[in-house]
Amino acid sequence: MVLPNTPHYIAGYYGILKAGGVVVQGNPMYTERELRYLAENSEAKIAFAVEFVYPNIKPLIDDGLIEKVIVCKIEDYLPFPLILLYPLKKPKVKVEGRREVVYWKDVMKYNAKRKEVDIDPKEDVAVFQYTGGTTGLPKAVMLTHYNLVANAYQTIEWVVDASHNDVFLGVLPYFHVYGMTTSMNAPILLGSKIVLLPDPRDIPRVLKSIQKHRVTIFCGVPTLFNAINNYPGVEKYDLSSIKACISGSAPLPIEVKREFERITGGKLVEGYGLSETSPVTTEIRFMELTRRVALEFRFQTL
Repeated sequence: MVLPNTPHYIAGYYGILKAGGVVVQGNPMYTERELRYLAENSEAKIAFAVEFVYPNIKPLIDDGLIEKVIVCKIEDYLPFPLILLYPLKKPKVKVEGRREVVYWKDVMKYNAKRKEVDIDPKEDVAVFQYTGGTTGLPKAVMLTHYNLVANAYQTIEWVVDASHNDVFLGVLPYFHVYGMTTSMNAPILLGSKIVLLPDPRDIPRVLKSIQKHRVTIFCGVPTLFNAINNYPGVEKYDLSSIKACISGSAPLPIEVKREFERITGGKLVEGYGLSETSPVTTEIRFMELTRRVALEFRFQTL
């Protein structure tokens, strides 16, 4: 999977799992050398790739590493009039007509019927999540179906009163384990709406999306929350729908937390995790949950 946060990603991800395959997470900004390493190490044979990545995938097809690539276009799911405007500004990439290359929209026309696959959730690997660590080349963490489901449940239990009525902002890259669990698996488990954003650096788009779709929950990194705090004119946006946000991947400065909470009126807490644990292990409690636990403890003590 070499895609940004688009509808292709979610459909492709769960389609692979349902078919009994293993998702290999890849960054669309990877070079040919980095993608070659992933293909060789994971022995992946099929690639789902955003169109501008094709030039880096083509040599892997030529060398027999990749047998088929499903090319996904950003404009596949753009509304009018963006579907007309985007092709004018997108990178010019030549995709050759060859048997190994098919387009997402053509794949969606197929009506293939497959038998149910027998999956052992606790033993069968669902995702190869590559992590660099501190030594050598990235290594594939093998996450089972059970790992992913358990951590999604753990994540939503931590967010007070999370329900299908919430709106999640899918701004963290899904190819990263943090985004995959907290911003895709968790909201889908809840049945919540997800607002997909392929570029987390586009702060104006982030702010407009929060306001337009009344986003209630989103996970991010300290630099994102700080960028929102310091964006010129941020006060002009209505961000009052936000109720809970989690920051991870780096320490959250207390001044960033306080300013974000002042601007939005929501709660921002810090979490920690690692790829090997799917990834969330630790989070600071939200105030409401802390108060509830304290009251329960006090009642039991009395």
